[in-house]
Amino acid sequence: MKICVIVKRVPDTEANIKIRTDKPDRIDESEISFIINPYDEFAVEEALKIADEKDGETTVITVGSKESEAVLRHALAMGIENAVHVTDNEESDPFRTAFLLGKVINDKGFDLILCGKAAIDDDTAGVGSMLAENLGLAQVLVVTKVEIAGDGKKVVCHRDIEGGTMVVEAPLPAVISCQKGLNEPRLPTIIDIKRANKKALETFDSKSYLEGFSGPRVKIGKFTSPPPRPVGKVLKGDSGTAAKELAKLLREEAKVI
Repeated sequence: MKICVIVKRVPDTEANIKIRTDKPDRIDESEISFIINPYDEFAVEEALKIADEKDGETTVITVGSKESEAVLRHALAMGIENAVHVTDNEESDPFRTAFLLGKVINDKGFDLILCGKAAIDDDTAGVGSMLAENLGLAQVLVVTKVEIAGDGKKVVCHRDIEGGTMVVEAPLPAVISCQKGLNEPRLPTIIDIKRANKKALETFDSKSYLEGFSGPRVKIGKFTSPPPRPVGKVLKGDSGTAAKELAKLLREEAKVI
């Protein structure tokens, strides 16, 4: 079984995001550290588990700048065998990313394509479904359990829904997006990281795959920072007095009761 995992380079979840003053549609990356998208780690771990069970071959793919190579190395350190980097320095959106991925993946004969449910930077959750549509494959999104049939021709997925679990069966090949709870991603060792840094990457220039591309469908106008959090109020007095004052403030100022 040939398994593909899509990963993305995103800002660290603890990064202090600042907007560029000269380009309000871009963030200032000068003091930000970047990581592999956390949801993609669930996809990488699941690919490794399935490969162990089905004697499979694993490949990780990313679309992005030269710096995106780091997330491929991370996936290799976790245990993925092959890595493909589609270098792309142009302004992108989920439609462009899915288009490029589809062109690269189309002739590689993957039986299963895994990705995170969404990237934590733009949170569009669009690449997986668009990729499946471009490739004409079945898709199951936001999955918390994956079971491959013994004959390798279908997959059974569990999705958490309000009040229960939805069980979806789909033919393979298929695209599956992975949700927290699917597994616990492993941590690469120092030796794993050193070995991954020595592995060769298969690299493609995005310009070779843009024939027929009609242009991005999403354009960021500008980013704005959230308003500063107002200073809290301290209510003095005994509990009865404070409760009355709180009710008054909630009714007259906050207008929530």
